[in-house]
Amino acid sequence: MSPAPLQTVVVYAATKGYLDKVPVNKITASEDVILKHVDPKIFKVLKAKGKITPDLNAHLASTMSSLPLGK
Repeated sequence: MSPAPLQTVVVYAATKGYLDKVPVNKITASEDVILKHVDPKIFKVLKAKGKITPDLNAHLASTMSSLPLGK
């Protein structure tokens, strides 16, 4: 898979504040958690659409809020 959808999801998490409380030394581990827990279908939709649609936004927000980031 191309890295663009993966990067988009990580940047989404960062710009929406989900990584704000993650210590700097745990950012990489938190990125791994994000990429492992996001439904792989999301990456395919991102690649096809080329943007975060309202439906994708809702799914990503729900997923991000349930992740144990920074732990």
